[in-house]
Amino acid sequence: MGKIRTPNIVSDVHRVEHQPSWRRQGFNVNFIFLSTEYAEKDLISVHEWAQQQGLENPRCISPQTLRWSALFQPRFFEAMRRAAISTESSLCLAYPGSECLLADADSRLSFWMQSVLFLAAVTLSAAVVQDRASEGTIASKYDKLWQAGLLETDVPKLAGTGLCHAVAALAARKEDPKLRRLLDLRDVFDQAVARLATSVSARAVRVRQIDRSDPRMTRFGFVGDLQSGVTGLVAVIVYGSSVLSDHFADYDVVLVVDDAEATLSALSNTSPRWAGKELNVGIYTPRQLWDMQLLSGDNLADYGLCVFGEVELPQKRTPLLLARNLSFGMVRLRQQLGMIGHALAANNSDGDDRRNLYSYFVKIPANIAKGTFGAAGQHWPKEKIWQWLAEHCGFDASGQEQRVAIDGPAGPLAAAATATERTLRRLDEEFRILGPG
Repeated sequence: MGKIRTPNIVSDVHRVEHQPSWRRQGFNVNFIFLSTEYAEKDLISVHEWAQQQGLENPRCISPQTLRWSALFQPRFFEAMRRAAISTESSLCLAYPGSECLLADADSRLSFWMQSVLFLAAVTLSAAVVQDRASEGTIASKYDKLWQAGLLETDVPKLAGTGLCHAVAALAARKEDPKLRRLLDLRDVFDQAVARLATSVSARAVRVRQIDRSDPRMTRFGFVGDLQSGVTGLVAVIVYGSSVLSDHFADYDVVLVVDDAEATLSALSNTSPRWAGKELNVGIYTPRQLWDMQLLSGDNLADYGLCVFGEVELPQKRTPLLLARNLSFGMVRLRQQLGMIGHALAANNSDGDDRRNLYSYFVKIPANIAKGTFGAAGQHWPKEKIWQWLAEHCGFDASGQEQRVAIDGPAGPLAAAATATERTLRRLDEEFRILGPG
């Protein structure tokens, strides 16, 4: 292959050297700043050029991504500003009632860390129950906690948690059984989430089991098995497509229990199913569910269906939910952009764990759209979300996983990253969430 000319869309490249973490070795990231918004083909061409230039860990950053980082990834934004990277005017939250959110640097940094740790912690139950935790997955969780640990002096709620020490200790236990390491890792996340959640205000609402004669109960016949098989079961809440759609691939279920660790241990690697469909189970004590919900981008009481027991849940205000979903979108976008280079080099040679990860990340535009519309009180089934993405963002959400399997992950990831940025911009226009700073 001949030398590839620098793509016209590239305006600047800035290398950042990261010091050794629990991994005991540093690494470099090359941020490639783009002059305009991009399409799938632009991301692929830039990454092909970056490979030829020998640029390690390339990350493409558009003008919108950089500007939005002022609110939703403030450490990155400030680092680029200090490096004299050209930045546009900053932003504020303009949605009615959001005046007190992200009003200063400390609140923006805390909000970002809340989003990062929530997204990393929310998949830990599935990692145990469905055995979805490869060593690479565990390492990525360590990375998030280490990142939080470096900010202990800047985020008052994390002061004294000793997260870096905890991560180093966990990482040193390579010979321990994976289940024990995952449970201990979950406990560290739980402590950090509990600290951060104390800065979020909400009113309490109690959700109770729907009437047993309700025809919807027939869809969730697995509840009886859970009642007899799970010790200390407090409540069962179902949500997602199994509640909102006639056609769905699996069940999303929250189990509220007296002892989360004991329940996780009992269900470890069981991958429960019912009626031929997998149960994606999140397991929490009432206190843990309350804390996680404080940092979530939704109000579970608004769209979840309680099919057993009762539990108290936080009800957060709409401005907070909208801001949180944009924040989640920015975190996921950065992760998508970081995967493209690796996927382009590896193509179809990656193992099942990596391919499953790619398949998850091509769904991000749909997840962001569904979460943001839900935050505004519009709980749409996935088919309506897909239609909205096709009409407003030019993205075929239903066909991306098939593209990963057939064509390899690089193209679908680039398409999904492009769609994620368009989705965030379109949602901001729809709900008028952001304004000039």
